[in-house]
Amino acid sequence: MNIERAVKSHSEQEYRALKDRISYSSIKQFDDNFKNFYKEHILRENVERETNQSMILGSIVDCMLLSPDEFDDRYTIATIEKPTGQVGDLAELLFKITLKYTDSEGSVTSEFGEIFIEAFEKMQKDGKFKNKSIENGLQAFRKIEDSVSGELYYDECRKNYGKQTVDLNTISMAEKIVDSLRNGEYTRDIINMKDSEGIEVHSQFPVLFEILGIPVKSLFDKVIINHNEKKIYPYDLKISWQILNFAYNYWKMKYYLQLGTYSLALKSYIKNDRPELADYEIVPMQFIVGDSALQSLPVIYKTNEKNVLEGIYGFTLTSGKKYRGVVDLVSEVARHIETGIWNQSMETYDNKGILELPTFEINE
Repeated sequence: MNIERAVKSHSEQEYRALKDRISYSSIKQFDDNFKNFYKEHILRENVERETNQSMILGSIVDCMLLSPDEFDDRYTIATIEKPTGQVGDLAELLFKITLKYTDSEGSVTSEFGEIFIEAFEKMQKDGKFKNKSIENGLQAFRKIEDSVSGELYYDECRKNYGKQTVDLNTISMAEKIVDSLRNGEYTRDIINMKDSEGIEVHSQFPVLFEILGIPVKSLFDKVIINHNEKKIYPYDLKISWQILNFAYNYWKMKYYLQLGTYSLALKSYIKNDRPELADYEIVPMQFIVGDSALQSLPVIYKTNEKNVLEGIYGFTLTSGKKYRGVVDLVSEVARHIETGIWNQSMETYDNKGILELPTFEINE
């Protein structure tokens, strides 16, 4: 496997601006929907990404804990309150779709009316604004009650383009989660660890490398190099509303691909930049998981070498269902780039459009 690596010092915003490199999240995106991958990474179009409250909280907590100096560059606190209910959801969705039609100069390339129709129709598909016309939706969006309206909130988000607009309640919740991680019985030693005799601690640690000739980037939340033990401990921070069910999210969100990607990144970092660490043991990455509901102490989920291999090379369930790993997926990305074929999968291309349905054992 051809894995080459270079590392530079980047802020998180600079790291995320490296558009010529794929990451764990884009590898996952390719596995989920390679057409969206094509739009975002080949055509350089804005693609709407799914977000939820736990993800937003996770991003803010991550910044507060690991790169607090960047907070003001990445977030702005809303001065206009987000409306409650479906009007607030519409305003938020409208802004996300607006970003999809915003070019690199910050100019919106589509008419507001067209964007509003797209957002409103998506809301209706999700069961909101039932039996309401677009005119009704627009009226509700513009209606001002107690100095609050969807339009005012949307306009503020537009004004703060380039930053994520968050409300005070979300900031307050994030601060409490940060406090729980810093003081939690099982996480405080890792979260608060600093450089000391024989210990190197790196936060928001970027690694730039290649897999099969494809430029890749990884951003470790925390890497602890223990020279006394000759061990390297990588960590990733997650925020979940149900931390005791994190194993389910591990498979659902395909964190095994993150594990595989980050493992390759760290091996490459040692080989190319820190050869003096060649005989150090890389401990499989651990996930530090905080509770977005603040009902449980934050915990640590360990992975093992088998998990690492699953993430790198893929695995097959006893049912016969196959899950691809990082190497297989990046290899397919490379083939798409080489052939220029993006209107079909490589499996379809190789089999000339004839695919087989899977079969399963039936207990009679």
